[in-house]
Amino acid sequence: MKQRLLFLLLAMFCAITSFGQTRQLTGTVTSQETLEAIPGVTVRIKETGQGTITDANGLFTISFDQQQGTLVFSFIGLETTEVSISSSNLYNVILKPDVLGLDEVVVTALGISREKKTLGYAVQDIGAMELSQAKDNNIVNTLSGKIAGVQVTSGGSTVGASSRIIIRGNASFAGNEPLFVIDGTPIFNNTTNMGGAGGIDWGNTGADIDPNNIESMTVLKGANAAALYGSRATNGVILITTKKGNKGRKLGVDVTSSLVFDQPAYFPAFQNEYGGGWNGSEYLYDQYKADNPGYNKSYAEYAKEFGYNYVDGNGGGVNDGWPINWGPRMDAGYNLDQWSTGVNSPYISRPDNYKNFFQTGVNLENSVAISSNSAKASGRLSFTNLDTKGIIDFTDQSQNTINGSLTLRPTDRLTAVTNFTFLTKESNNMPNNGYSGIGVDFAWLQRDYDMLYAKQLFEDQGNAGHIYPSFDNPYYNLRNLTGFKRDRLYGNMSLDYKLTDWMSVMLRGGTDFYNEYRKDLSQSGTSGNIRRGRGGQFNQTQLYFNETNVDAMLNFDKSFGDIRFDGVLGANYRNYTTKNMYMRANDLTVPDLYTISNVKGSPVVSMYDYQKETNSVFFAANASYKNYLFLGVTGRNDWSSTLPAENRSYFYPSVSAGFIITEAFALDSDVLSFAKLRGSWAQVGGDTGAYKLSRTYSASTFNNISMFSPGSTLPPNNLK
Repeated sequence: MKQRLLFLLLAMFCAITSFGQTRQLTGTVTSQETLEAIPGVTVRIKETGQGTITDANGLFTISFDQQQGTLVFSFIGLETTEVSISSSNLYNVILKPDVLGLDEVVVTALGISREKKTLGYAVQDIGAMELSQAKDNNIVNTLSGKIAGVQVTSGGSTVGASSRIIIRGNASFAGNEPLFVIDGTPIFNNTTNMGGAGGIDWGNTGADIDPNNIESMTVLKGANAAALYGSRATNGVILITTKKGNKGRKLGVDVTSSLVFDQPAYFPAFQNEYGGGWNGSEYLYDQYKADNPGYNKSYAEYAKEFGYNYVDGNGGGVNDGWPINWGPRMDAGYNLDQWSTGVNSPYISRPDNYKNFFQTGVNLENSVAISSNSAKASGRLSFTNLDTKGIIDFTDQSQNTINGSLTLRPTDRLTAVTNFTFLTKESNNMPNNGYSGIGVDFAWLQRDYDMLYAKQLFEDQGNAGHIYPSFDNPYYNLRNLTGFKRDRLYGNMSLDYKLTDWMSVMLRGGTDFYNEYRKDLSQSGTSGNIRRGRGGQFNQTQLYFNETNVDAMLNFDKSFGDIRFDGVLGANYRNYTTKNMYMRANDLTVPDLYTISNVKGSPVVSMYDYQKETNSVFFAANASYKNYLFLGVTGRNDWSSTLPAENRSYFYPSVSAGFIITEAFALDSDVLSFAKLRGSWAQVGGDTGAYKLSRTYSASTFNNISMFSPGSTLPPNNLK
């Protein structure tokens, strides 16, 4: 009897103990489309917020110690699926494509992933496949026509031309371009020489980004979506997530090659009736005969006598130093003395002389990437080479990019990630654009100008024997090289530690650094240098840029029944430094020796240092109810070194809300598949550039004496 009672008590104890034990739920997640396992799927227990992700083989394991519950499976581009937890410990799930993309997880401010439908502001994302189709060398141009409300303006079709991107129009008289952020670290995207006055367009530095390394891109439209980034994000943010090598394969090699040809698509509509010279129209011919009754020569004789006849291109003939198209009518069947075809040759138009100046541009790109993935680590290393020959003769650009990513998961709680990109970009020659470019030259150049002969003349004689001694052969002018070389490194390192199943802390440090040299030279054989007896000219500029960002963030995501809370609390340190040095030689002792020690006279030199620092704290809190009612609040406070001490602190908040009508009222209709009301409000502050609080001085020399002159701008009082 005692033995039976002891056995019964032991059985009851085992049953109670078994009931209170933690279960290990496991399973595999596969795709309905490909029937392959999906790594990186988020698996979460709905009631507790506890979660994990599937490994490289689509497997997951998660602890469960409740009586009842629901597993939630979510992944970008696939429908979020909920599965009730039963007595079984095995759950194999198949995810369907999300046609509408409403349950899609997108990257938002500070790299936080959230479901798109929970957001109360405008966000749009674009995947790697869309970016790689008909891609442009400049990633900014790739966005044209793909994102609503985004306007992309290209500085031209020449090699390396800048492109400007604006989201929802211009918002101020100052810069209106969005902030670029790669894997959580802001990077610099400046745009040079986009004005019509002309000069060298050195390209926007955002074009350094290699599209082959992009996994996804998210555009945060306006201050509401980007308030956590502060005043730098007033015009929105473009978030870029790079490939990490954690997509399924244990070891993979990807090789891509592309060959793209460029040709000018549009040309100005030039007239082809009158050539170079003056007094060439029939109206002036008739008027001259009326004013001189005894003049009975033909129009052809009049044209040679008063319109145009070439001798030396310097006024020795009839209007032969005047290249504007006010001369005789062409294609009229008479002969004139001409520069390209000789004495008494047919005076004809050359309607394709503008087109003949251009050539077919060639863009050759080769890229190779190696990726590896395991339960404890994943990584990717890639190399891309891009060589470009421009549509203008003797212009080029090349870029070599190395990108790497390493993710380590030594424990279930700790994740370490490193991302970096190193590139070298250079050009032997960049063309002039705008008013100083070839387009303006052709707007004035006479229509009988033979471009093919000019090219042959350059190849045979250089700049000698040109049609106008006071102007350069355009092919010789292109040998006045304007080149540059830029070395750039950007990336970050981060540590993420799970304190609990619903709370984690992250520390991240990132940098964007580049050093660039630009050199612009003018050969001694140019017409201007010959007239002035100069041995050539050159100038050289060094540009140094470095920005460092350090972030510390506490993230949380907790559910209480139908209510879910998530958000972040953090701080940011930012240091921004630029240094410029410039030197110029207006004349050279030894012709065409482009070194500053060869300067004749005194060189022109200048330097400029700029440094700025910002410290910030920020928070974001989001709440949702039954997956159809959402509320979000953010706030950020900055302390900027460029403002007066008493006004150095400024705060900007944002509030957003969303209500999914179809979810709340369980509407299921073929006509109305999804309906949502959303609204947001934000207030964004801003600081100013460095050294604006005091009156500064500029330095110069006169007779070897240093002089300092006060600037023409008075500093603001009580700046806020």
